[in-house]
Amino acid sequence: MNKLLIAIFIYFSYQSAIAEIVTAKVTGVGCHNDSAICFALIDKTAGVDNCRNTSIRWEGESDTSPSNSLNANKIFSALMLAQATGQYVTFSTSKCFSLQPEFPAIDWLYIGTSH
Repeated sequence: MNKLLIAIFIYFSYQSAIAEIVTAKVTGVGCHNDSAICFALIDKTAGVDNCRNTSIRWEGESDTSPSNSLNANKIFSALMLAQATGQYVTFSTSKCFSLQPEFPAIDWLYIGTSH
């Protein structure tokens, strides 16, 4: 029994070390005009390692740089909806954003009404 509890503890410790799940309100959403970088401002600090911030990033699309993310526009729309309606967004970050490593990158997100 003790070995099972230790294994469960190690598993969850490892999971929490590689990703952070945060529920926050979105206070702003935007994209850079000269690159494919999009961002959301949130009311909590999020991220891992050296990229903890109140701004999270993902790669959007631009005329010169198509997105690597199939859901870039959906992420933007979901975050705009959350900001406009005041709903909470829960998201995961497990790495720093490669184009601006001082900011965390979004892994996934969903919109909910409570936190």
